[in-house]
Amino acid sequence: GYCEILARKLAAAPVDAQRDLQEIQRAGLKAAGIARQILEFSRRQETEARAVNPNTLIREIGDILRRVVGEAVKLELRLSSDLGNTRIDPTQFQQVLLNLCFNARDAMPGGGKLTIRTFNRHAPASPAAGASAAPRVGLEITDTGTGMDDATLARVFEPFYTTKAHGTGLGLPMVRSIIAEAGGTIAVRS
Repeated sequence: GYCEILARKLAAAPVDAQRDLQEIQRAGLKAAGIARQILEFSRRQETEARAVNPNTLIREIGDILRRVVGEAVKLELRLSSDLGNTRIDPTQFQQVLLNLCFNARDAMPGGGKLTIRTFNRHAPASPAAGASAAPRVGLEITDTGTGMDDATLARVFEPFYTTKAHGTGLGLPMVRSIIAEAGGTIAVRS
């Protein structure tokens, strides 16, 4: 707010001073965004998990996904016709999907192909948890991007670790947290 007030007062100031003020405002907005992400990451929000079909959620934001990845990236949806339901908060599922698609897009600066695939699978029995083999829903996102070296791959889920000049490093840790809260697992290959 103070930046906006000062901008009006400095309307006749040299262009360099106005540019500096804009940079201060951008930095403040970025800091606020990072603080908001930290709060979201650290607090357990009430979720509205319910039985949903991931294919339906993917189709609902298909147009948004196409805009997110841009014209240089071909988006291919390979959705299983007999996909089972899963219990997850629909908004959080779509947040996961968007985050993973943003990362894939960033890995393909010259364009490429992004594939979203859904499938049914059976989880092995877990004697320690007393669970039997149960049907599971799988989501796989692949891209033709640059890939990651082993050092980067080992750190992708660390909070605040990022390879992006303007990233916060909270995207993939939030993705993993959402998936774990829904009783799922996530794996990364490069």
